[in-house]
Amino acid sequence: MQRSQYLLLTLGLSATLFAACQREIDLELPSQSDQLVVEGTFTDGPGPHLVKLSTITPYYEGGTRVPLEGARLVISDDEGNEDVLTEERPGEYLSDMVGILGRTYTLNIQHQETSYEGSGTLLPPAMIDSVIAEFREENSFRREGYFVTLYGQFITPLAPNFYRMKVWRNDTLYSDRDDYQLLNDLNLIGALDGLGSGHRYRALDTVRVEIDRLNEDMFNYYVGLIQLLYNDGGLFSPPPINPPTTLTNLTNPDDAPLGFFQVSSRVTVEVTVPEEE
Repeated sequence: MQRSQYLLLTLGLSATLFAACQREIDLELPSQSDQLVVEGTFTDGPGPHLVKLSTITPYYEGGTRVPLEGARLVISDDEGNEDVLTEERPGEYLSDMVGILGRTYTLNIQHQETSYEGSGTLLPPAMIDSVIAEFREENSFRREGYFVTLYGQFITPLAPNFYRMKVWRNDTLYSDRDDYQLLNDLNLIGALDGLGSGHRYRALDTVRVEIDRLNEDMFNYYVGLIQLLYNDGGLFSPPPINPPTTLTNLTNPDDAPLGFFQVSSRVTVEVTVPEEE
């Protein structure tokens, strides 16, 4: 009985001490302004080329994104040509400028009293000689089905090469985090021969493969994005950070925008999976 009374007394005292130690603390976090987000792509294709602008509120204020209207956007090249973009929809700006391989293109954004800028060079694209869809039997690594293989080479095999490959099946883009396929000199040395899309297809599927040649800063952006997508927030995961931006704030260098301006040459091929015999 005495032992039970002692235990109850100890628990009661511990609860009292714990309650007495509780204290509500209001943290004064530094205030932050909305941040510009840029998503722009410029290729050697016919266009139009799209640049999307938005602003995002700070994380502790909800992280809401709102289209940025009324900005002035200009794309120019190193030969003195320029194009003022047209805002077709809120926050969506279009350019009909024709990209020419070898030239460097710069995006300039003016909004209120702030100027932002990003640039890149249209580098020679990869050469795809052929794309083949063939049936493969089931083995210990895959199920049976049709698989697509690319054969080709880089234009400049001795220069740094950075690529992103995207794959569509019947007009649907594979867009999971596992589908960000980045290629560089570490995993491909001058050749694309035998490169597979990694997906299994059925007879009569239409497969479209698109390969963008990237500037190094854009490649690093995608590397950072993939790392962020695979960050599960677990105990051993590093703190999540935004991918490295490819743009600068000319007015206030310490307040760089989020996002990218991708300047890339592009090659696209399609193949229809043959009908089963």
